[in-house]
Amino acid sequence: MIALPIGQPEYRALMIYDHVPDGCILHLVTDNKSYPHIRPGEFVVVDTRDRKVRHLETYLIEWNGGGRDVCEAVSR
Repeated sequence: MIALPIGQPEYRALMIYDHVPDGCILHLVTDNKSYPHIRPGEFVVVDTRDRKVRHLETYLIEWNGGGRDVCEAVSR
């Protein structure tokens, strides 16, 4: 567990890489849908082999029309 300063919103730690790991791709974020975790202009590293959905984790969704969105999964 990570202790956060009082009054700070809870942010999850995202890993920062100096290279793209094997089996992963880069995706440029162009909107603010995932702000403040991921900002426009940043790249996300996507493990294309990991397809298991986990509650409140961030995913790259590729739609049938070819568009892609970075979004958070919420299990119901």
